[in-house]
Amino acid sequence: MFTLVLVIGLYSSGLNPSGVTSQKIPDYKTYDECQSAAPKAKRGETITILSYCIPQPADKTKA
Repeated sequence: MFTLVLVIGLYSSGLNPSGVTSQKIPDYKTYDECQSAAPKAKRGETITILSYCIPQPADKTKA
């Protein structure tokens, strides 16, 4: 399972970007599935979105 972590940087304050991080529930089974769910920044936008897909260790209680 993979968790999609989004780091949204708002470059409205000059050279001091302020970032907002949101982490989603690990509900993606593959890395590609996680990547395709990440929002893509449109051309010309001043918002930078960095997305990371973090693999989660297998949960032994859900065997």
